[in-house]
Amino acid sequence: MIRIVGVSLRALAACIVLSGCAGYQTQPLVSEAPLARDVAALDRTRPGAAPIPADRPLTPAEVGLLALRNSPDLRATRAQQGVAQAQVIEAGLLPDPVLAGSYNVLLGGPGIANAIGATLTANVSALITLSARRRAAQSSAMQVDANVVWQEWQTISRAQTLAIDLVQQGRLLRRLNETLALLRTRGDIATRAVAQGNATLQVMAPFVAELTALQTEQYAATLAQDQRWQELDALLGLQPSVRPLLSDELRVPAISANEAVLLLASLPQRRPDLVALQLGYTSQEANLRAAVLSQFPALTLGPNYGNDTSRVQSLGPSASIALPLFNRNRGQVAIQRATREQLRAEYAARLATAEGGVRALLANLGLLQRQRDAARAGLAQAEDLAASAGRALRAGLLDELSYVQLVSARLGKERQVIGLEQQVLDQRTALATLLGAGLPPLQLQLSKGPSLL
Repeated sequence: MIRIVGVSLRALAACIVLSGCAGYQTQPLVSEAPLARDVAALDRTRPGAAPIPADRPLTPAEVGLLALRNSPDLRATRAQQGVAQAQVIEAGLLPDPVLAGSYNVLLGGPGIANAIGATLTANVSALITLSARRRAAQSSAMQVDANVVWQEWQTISRAQTLAIDLVQQGRLLRRLNETLALLRTRGDIATRAVAQGNATLQVMAPFVAELTALQTEQYAATLAQDQRWQELDALLGLQPSVRPLLSDELRVPAISANEAVLLLASLPQRRPDLVALQLGYTSQEANLRAAVLSQFPALTLGPNYGNDTSRVQSLGPSASIALPLFNRNRGQVAIQRATREQLRAEYAARLATAEGGVRALLANLGLLQRQRDAARAGLAQAEDLAASAGRALRAGLLDELSYVQLVSARLGKERQVIGLEQQVLDQRTALATLLGAGLPPLQLQLSKGPSLL
């Protein structure tokens, strides 16, 4: 009966130990790139509203939301949160106790039995730094969360900027193609006139020079446009050949200087990168405290049982303590203190950069808007002159060179207006990102892991 009970107790102990062990299961890598074939295959959900339609042109705001939902890079970034949560769990666990035993066989002498010894010890010093280590891990986990939100903000901003640039540069490409078609038509007329002996080669020279320059510009603009499409497809998780429909109505809310000043006041509490640096500093404070507490000599305690060769049994406490003579954890304390100072300086620099960037964008926006308005007025004049030049050329009242120059001037003004409008919209998008206007709010929750205490 005693033997049966002993076997049962050992089996029960084994079951208890094994029940706390983690299992292992293989997880193969994906064999195909997870890229969607069209917009309809994307995650188009949006909170509190109907899904984003896939059968109509997308606004920049909708493109940003699609990037937030489907960006492969964001999925990889969010996986960091699982690692941080696991680190919180690890920081809240105490080290396992150590069971040591000895069995010495009697080989000779006056003894009458083999000697048996057993010691169960636990690292008491781990209790001293447990709270500080847990706080450091929790702050680090929330720092990862804040960095993920900042990455989301940047992804939304980049997707919106690409949508704006694609629409604006598409306008410019259409203007280039229209001007090329017009000049080719006039060039063909001039070529036939030269062939019929009704004009000299000097008539063709302006068209040849301007067509060559415009074709070079068109090739470069087309290549740059394809690269923008490919970057947008990568952000949305689409195959590189997909060309989503984009709305020509580009509406980016303007932020006034007064609104920007009000948003700047609360920026350290709202902008994820600044909050992440604050949490990193809090985590480092806890790391420094843990390093200071680790100067306490390492102490292990536990019971000690012995049965010597004369069968004399003994039971008593066992203790070991490290003598703080040489190390005393001084190196770690110095490292953690220097790291804290580095993070403090980094936060001050980031805060200054954030405020300076906002004020610089506000100044640039004012200048760009004035230049855009002036360029629009100049474009109206250039269009009138080009239209008059076409009528005068057909009536024989204007030479070919003057006509080409006026058409080129109109295209130059169109290029200038489109470029300035694009810069204004891009700058507004960047300003909204820096201030956190219209972007997902930062919401952090204290990460807690299981602990024995």
